[in-house]
Amino acid sequence: METELDKTLAELKAEILRAREKHPTNKMLVLALFEELGEMARLYLDAMTRGEELKPGNTETPHVACVVIRMLAEGSESVFGDCTAEFLQEFIRLGNEANARLKAAGVPD
Repeated sequence: METELDKTLAELKAEILRAREKHPTNKMLVLALFEELGEMARLYLDAMTRGEELKPGNTETPHVACVVIRMLAEGSESVFGDCTAEFLQEFIRLGNEANARLKAAGVPD
């Protein structure tokens, strides 16, 4: 019997294969991750503005997962192009803020 996890993993594998056809190298996967996280944040903000929860099956969460899986499997050739230290520091700041909020909510590290 196929579980929801089995279905999700099969969908992620199919999405990864499509992504590899479109972007066959691991160059700039870090930037791709930041871009996908930004799109997911936009979905959350839109849902929050409407007073709704972000629904399962949204389009961006699987994209984030696929980039992360590719980074795990393929590594990420760190070609940042126009990426500046300030750009990366902003993501670090956001990560630190998220960590503080999780701790304040009682979520362990």
